[in-house]
Amino acid sequence: MTVDGFASFGGRHPDAAAARNLLAHAGVVNPFTKRAFTEAAVLGLSGGIGCGYANCPSIFRHGNGSGVQPVARGWFSWDGGWHRTVFERIGLKPRAVEASSPQAGTRKLADEIAAGRPALVQWVRGLEYTGHAIDGAGCGSVWAIVVHAIDVERGTAEVADLAPSSLEVTVESLETARGTVCTHRNRYFVLDRAPSPAAATTARSFLAGARQCAEGQARPRMKSYSLAGLEQWAQSIDSPRLKDGWLQVFPGGKLFWALHDLFESVETAGTGGGLMRPLWAEFLEEAAEVTKRAALRACAKSWRELGEQWTALAEAALPDAVKPFRKARELLRRWHDAFVREGAKGRGRIEKARDEFHALRRELTASSPLGRSDAQALLDDLGRRLRELHRGEKAAFDALAAAVR
Repeated sequence: MTVDGFASFGGRHPDAAAARNLLAHAGVVNPFTKRAFTEAAVLGLSGGIGCGYANCPSIFRHGNGSGVQPVARGWFSWDGGWHRTVFERIGLKPRAVEASSPQAGTRKLADEIAAGRPALVQWVRGLEYTGHAIDGAGCGSVWAIVVHAIDVERGTAEVADLAPSSLEVTVESLETARGTVCTHRNRYFVLDRAPSPAAATTARSFLAGARQCAEGQARPRMKSYSLAGLEQWAQSIDSPRLKDGWLQVFPGGKLFWALHDLFESVETAGTGGGLMRPLWAEFLEEAAEVTKRAALRACAKSWRELGEQWTALAEAALPDAVKPFRKARELLRRWHDAFVREGAKGRGRIEKARDEFHALRRELTASSPLGRSDAQALLDDLGRRLRELHRGEKAAFDALAAAVR
């Protein structure tokens, strides 16, 4: 069973891409452009970007990575709230479907596909197709896909992810992935064909999304997911004395885990690069046109520049001067780029880069190429960059708050 006419694939941020692709298939268009809402617009409708520093010690204790993740998005949601906000903000009513078991969920999913409705499915671990570009490290939030075909007898399904074309998975792996969400397992969202929002509704919705982003820093839900969290990270990363300084937390080869997760979280873990700042800047430029608020265009310029600084920070974490680190960075980019540009066609290149990276990661964990003084110098550089980024981010959020009053 296949949803006829589904032709929306690819993207930079998985949750935004999935919502955008569902909207496009439902025939919902931006009344200002008369075209499908962009991925940037969807990010804006959700409430936009965030700021801060997440660190999950249990990931480190279990040897699955450092647990480090710079905060890119405005908020996380395991219960579908992020996507529901996008749809409801422009007047749409998504239908959430849950099931008591993975098998029941698959039967319900097949019924939707048979009725011509693709489904937005939430999951948190990489599916088995082509060696996914994200192995789990740096991707602690829900990662969404759109299922648009399913063959229960063959035990296969076709999904839209960040790749430019459809990807095949087994139903079994899809059921397993859907069941790893800590709450609301086996849930998916569907949209019936719906009228597009009015121009006034769209303008109000864009402004509401921008305001939610600004308010997220004025009244953060958690200190770590805020400018204060970013500031604390900036002050501690290079400290040789504080207990949360990286030399204390990540001794020896374990430092590579943190450096790798920093790079991946900023550049290749579904942010579109630059910790999602360039994608957010695109939304602000759209919002400036729609709302007639020129100040939003200046905000967009600031976040484009901040995106460049975040990319520079990520690359400085795996610098050219340390050849094995440079190799790791190159492999991560090769792995990611092959997936988002080629999808299933790039399987050989994806798997080769993935396997080479994992082998190099084992070597760098067993024996660090950095002595303590070199490691300290590297962290000193990262700390300096982070303090500059904190100042820039604070100024940008303050300007956004003023622009949307």
